Amino acid sequence: MKKVVSAFLFFVVGCDMADYQRRMDESSARLKIFDEENRYLGKAIEPPSLREKTAEKETSINPWGIDVFLRLPRGVASAPEEQPIGLKDLVAFKDFLLFKYAGDPSVYVAVAGLSADEEKSKEKKEKSKEVREPTHKEFRDRVKELAAEAMRTRESANLECDPKEEPATRIVSVPAGSAGGERKLTFETFQCEARPAVKDKDTLGLVFFHYYQHAETQVMIVFQFVKGREDQKMMELCVRSLALEAEAGARRREFARMRPKK
Repeated sequence: MKKVVSAFLFFVVGCDMADYQRRMDESSARLKIFDEENRYLGKAIEPPSLREKTAEKETSINPWGIDVFLRLPRGVASAPEEQPIGLKDLVAFKDFLLFKYAGDPSVYVAVAGLSADEEKSKEKKEKSKEVREPTHKEFRDRVKELAAEAMRTRESANLECDPKEEPATRIVSVPAGSAGGERKLTFETFQCEARPAVKDKDTLGLVFFHYYQHAETQVMIVFQFVKGREDQKMMELCVRSLALEAEAGARRREFARMRPKK
């Protein structure tokens, strides 16, 4: 009987030790990931806020409609500029604006729902003037238009893109130690140049677009670099941190727990 009890206790202790070692390994992996991100990334993104007026009161709303987590590059403002791009013509698509997070690089973010059926969406647009969700192509093209508008009106720069260039697929691996576990995020990417409005002047820098789709939500993250400061590693770590809805909440809690104390 004593041998049976001893064997049982040894088994239990062994399981506890194995579980303890597993949790220690996971914690060590998370710290390693966090340390690498901290070399390139800064604060977590703050969602935009718009004023909505009714006859009774004025309230603040999040135009994205969902929880979004994204760690921005170091030195980039965590809150967007007050004036979103596209506010004057917010009639074609539902809650579709581009927000600029100023810094070096500047980061633009757009979030919208998804109208999956291109033909039905076109038919609905022709028959009705109701605001609706954009299709994949409409979202991608409209973000490009809004980014061009922002650079033209705020920086006297022109956004020049090769119309023949097809978007490339970029698969970003999220390591096992991250919140949410190991997985892969698939982005559709393309790049343009920001050029001064004055002709015959050299390019001001490159602009990288990263499109992501999850269920009925689509996201575009745009990086505008000053010439010569492009950083692929920083962009990869930034887009890798993207999380939506429930996962965004988990990432935010983990970030609050692990970020360096001031």
